Amino acid sequence: MRRTTRIGRRQGFSLIEAAVATAIIGIGVVALLAAIRAGTHTNEGGRKLTQAVFLA
Repeated sequence: MRRTTRIGRRQGFSLIEAAVATAIIGIGVVALLAAIRAGTHTNEGGRKLTQAVFLA
């Protein structure tokens, strides 16, 4: 009979570790997309303000 050692069972990632890593990456991507959207909105407001100043 073969004995399973602790080292043999610890190789690789478990499903829970992979799920946690995926969740962390997903949260980071969502935060990045929100920051990009906010920056785009701010940039659009600045463009409109600049155009209004030039037209005044």
